[in-house]
Amino acid sequence: MNQLVARQSPRSPILTGIRRAEAMALAGLAVAMVISLGAAGAPLSFSLLAVAVVLLPRRRQIDAAGREEQRRQLARQLLSEGRSIRARHQLDDVGMRSELVDWIATSRTRVARFPEFAAIYDAHCGTNLTEELDGRLHRLAEIDRLAQASSRLGLPI
Repeated sequence: MNQLVARQSPRSPILTGIRRAEAMALAGLAVAMVISLGAAGAPLSFSLLAVAVVLLPRRRQIDAAGREEQRRQLARQLLSEGRSIRARHQLDDVGMRSELVDWIATSRTRVARFPEFAAIYDAHCGTNLTEELDGRLHRLAEIDRLAQASSRLGLPI
């Protein structure tokens, strides 16, 4: 199952619309120049068309299988990092708060690249940092199991 999926940022539809409008305006200007100036306007209209083609938005295509592997690697890496922090947290409670807060913020940013899992990862954060870390580790394990089942059954997420 080698599907291609498009990646877009949340602002992408607005920017795409603007770029399309700019490209259409340039193409319209090029046509108007050829109509009004004839052959004399052709060289300039070709350059306007070239700029319009460059402005046309393209979707970045990535391999769905590659994206699934990236998700699984991220979940495993975050699980490993979080378990390491948890083990150190049990041994030494002093100074772990800042490391824990930093890891949670960094991991949230990294998981945000995969919106299909971001909501799962951020669900119920806990009443203190230890509960939050334990909950996030539990949800990362669930995300990893979900990704494995999806891959094994050939179902896209």
